[in-house]
Amino acid sequence: MAGINKVILVGNLGQKPEVKYAS
Repeated sequence: MAGINKVILVGNLGQKPEVKYAS
């Protein structure tokens, strides 16, 4: 679930969530 939250946060910032998720 934490991973999903990170993707949402990154999406709000306007960056690529896939990159953060991979990291």
